[in-house]
Amino acid sequence: MGTINISDIKDKIAYYAQKHGIPANYLEGLLRAENSKDASTAATVNTIRTDAISPKQAKGIMQITPPAIAQGIKDGRLDPSIAYDPNNIDHALDVGAAYAAYGLRRSGGDPIGMASVYNSGRLDANNPETNLYRQKFAAGAGINMPDMSTQYASPGSFASGAGSTADFASALLDPNSPVNAMKSGLLDSYNLEPAIAESHQASQQQGAQAIQQGLTAGMGQADTTAQQGAFQQRLQSTAGFDPNDPNNLYAESLRTSMQAHQDYEGARAKYDEMSQKTFWDDPLGTILASIEMPRQAAIVNNLAAKQDRADQFLQSRISILGNAEQTMKANTVTAQQQVDQATAQAKASAAYAELDRANTGTLVQQADRSLSRAHAVGYMMTAEMQNAIREERLDQLKLKAQEEADMNQQFANVSKVLGYAQPVTTKTFDKLSKPEKTVFMHVMNTGSFGPNLGEAVTNYLGIASPNRGQLAATGGSVAFDTARKISDAMLQHYQKQTTQEMMAAGEKATPQAIIDRTGSKFQETVESSLVPDGTAINDLGAAKWDTHYNPYKLDFMGIMGVLQKTQGQGLGTPISPNNIMYKYLGLRIAQGNLYKGQLGSDDIKGVFSAIEKDIADNKITAKDAARDISTFMQAGQNWQQQLQQLPRLGLKNANGYNYSLPGSQDSIDLINRAQVENALAREVAARRAAAVLHAPFVTLSDIAQSPRVFGQDQAAQFVFGNRPD
Repeated sequence: MGTINISDIKDKIAYYAQKHGIPANYLEGLLRAENSKDASTAATVNTIRTDAISPKQAKGIMQITPPAIAQGIKDGRLDPSIAYDPNNIDHALDVGAAYAAYGLRRSGGDPIGMASVYNSGRLDANNPETNLYRQKFAAGAGINMPDMSTQYASPGSFASGAGSTADFASALLDPNSPVNAMKSGLLDSYNLEPAIAESHQASQQQGAQAIQQGLTAGMGQADTTAQQGAFQQRLQSTAGFDPNDPNNLYAESLRTSMQAHQDYEGARAKYDEMSQKTFWDDPLGTILASIEMPRQAAIVNNLAAKQDRADQFLQSRISILGNAEQTMKANTVTAQQQVDQATAQAKASAAYAELDRANTGTLVQQADRSLSRAHAVGYMMTAEMQNAIREERLDQLKLKAQEEADMNQQFANVSKVLGYAQPVTTKTFDKLSKPEKTVFMHVMNTGSFGPNLGEAVTNYLGIASPNRGQLAATGGSVAFDTARKISDAMLQHYQKQTTQEMMAAGEKATPQAIIDRTGSKFQETVESSLVPDGTAINDLGAAKWDTHYNPYKLDFMGIMGVLQKTQGQGLGTPISPNNIMYKYLGLRIAQGNLYKGQLGSDDIKGVFSAIEKDIADNKITAKDAARDISTFMQAGQNWQQQLQQLPRLGLKNANGYNYSLPGSQDSIDLINRAQVENALAREVAARRAAAVLHAPFVTLSDIAQSPRVFGQDQAAQFVFGNRPD
């Protein structure tokens, strides 16, 4: 039986947790839950079996099943070419972390939900085994067990609003609104249709009484309606909403709000245009934009505030009017009750009346005509306002539709960056998990994947990993691979040291703190390669970058691959097949025997030595060589930076290529043609001087007649020979 102590594999747990974008304590919590009987032992268990097998054939320290491996491969988190052995500690942690990341995504970032998925495959599992597993996980991970009754409640909507002018218009146009309720009531509350008595024994006096009561009720209703209408009209005038005034406060506030909105959109568009300028596209425009942006931001903020004030003023007036209308209705309750009583009495008396139908009909028609006149008075007040509100509502709907279309376009752009096969919209945003929403909105608002390099890399890999296939289809695979290489370098070179330093200093070494600190160390190291220091041990040609990933070092193999496939046209800037860099890099690749399949630092030094030899042999001038080198390096750097998207990870783009030519300690910018030409001339002169000093019996005449004798050094021959071991 194989056993191992959890304390001995802490580094492995941290590594695979970071690889798959989950906190290390979550992975450790799952490990402890799988190797304990209850919550109390989960927190303290240390010795675990490596060959454990459950009754369900789950194996190893993480109790891995074939479905967990399949899910990890499906997500793109596991290499499908590897035969994963659950009894292998590294394999078990790798698969366990991959499946945990899947569970964390399903649960919207909830660790308890992640544990449910890990144990049962279901987020909402409710059985004794899974309930106990949740408790063991929480104890093992060192987190509090939340109230499960609200654990998986549906999140709120992405965006909502209330109290807009469109809402007010909708209320007034609604059949159930106060205005329309009043209209309907005028027609329904008064019913003078006499119930013709089945018995013809009632007296003419009873019939006359019924008609009189009916007419009283009808006119009473008309008076009440007219009273309400007049009062409402006074309220509207008091509130500044007089429909007879084309410049009333309602219309003026609407115009102010709409104008502020239009001005805001124009100012915001100008601000966005400034913020999107890049130095390479428009150097002068970028500088001017950086000066103008603060003032433009203030304009945008002032216009937004102006719009808010107009809307708030309008809403306050509407609220006052609504309260007053309720008071008006309360004040006319008694009159309405009297009308209702009179109407009931009329109907009761008419039931016993024996009247001449023609006479009764005539009298009823007269009452109806009076009531219709009352109706007209009530409607005249609201017709013009309703028409104006209808037009305003249509304008608001059009504006809302345009704003939603603009937002969906922004969502589509972010979706492409993150590799979503189907663009996220305002309607589907709520379906994303909580971590996905956080990263999505951070990219949308800031253009970056996180507030610093460590978090940006972790966020991006956690969200983009399942979408690697789509990223490859849309050209984002280089950015993903860059983030993955940075993550691996952080883990390989800095994480252990950083953790030890924090613990030695008494700092709380949380997973997030370690990631942040490790990212800062990596960033500081690689960005130092951009600054000349006079030693040649740190620039972009240094041998240390062969084993330490540096995103600023050109991928010469990738650049040559593009150029060879496109015959020199693939980098945006045409590169001639006769370009001396293209020529010698191609020769070196054709020789084979490369360092891990890549052009290493020695290979690139050999290329520059060969170029220097050609200059010394008068095959090319230093000026022409400098032109070819700077053109090649500039095109390669532009191409690489466009694909890497380093600013989204929190790294700046390099402005130049800091490099030391063979035999020199002084670095130069290989993109600066003048610097390259001067450096080549100095190196060639030094070569010739050295050759003269070491050649016996050499005369000036010999130098003049046989220039090719000089400059024959081992480095120059390296390009054409075999690579030394």
